[in-house]
Amino acid sequence: MSADNWLQEYHLTPRGWIEGTSTSYGRVEKTVERPSDAVETWTEHLTQSSMYSPTYSSKKLIWTSPDHTQEERDAIRAQFKEPFNGYAPGPLEGLSRSGPGPRQVTPDNEPRRFNFGDPPDHQ
Repeated sequence: MSADNWLQEYHLTPRGWIEGTSTSYGRVEKTVERPSDAVETWTEHLTQSSMYSPTYSSKKLIWTSPDHTQEERDAIRAQFKEPFNGYAPGPLEGLSRSGPGPRQVTPDNEPRRFNFGDPPDHQ
């Protein structure tokens, strides 16, 4: 069994990236419906075979809005930094990770990344 197997959805909207549904080992950890103004939905899949091995990350476009052209989606995507960071909260949290730390989701659904003991990054 792997040490980590995390799948995170991200929805691109004209307001920016919104964190979506997440699963760990196929079990839903958090369910978030696709926003009505989403233009794309992507997944980031992270796996780690042991706590001593690197985390492997892949991203995949899984849905596009039929109401937006490729050019419109490209223009919206170019306005916002990608949310993919190669980090997944998991059972080995803090043991061997040197990643950016856990994510805090604020009431406005904007993900904020911070390291243990550090104040939230308010970008």
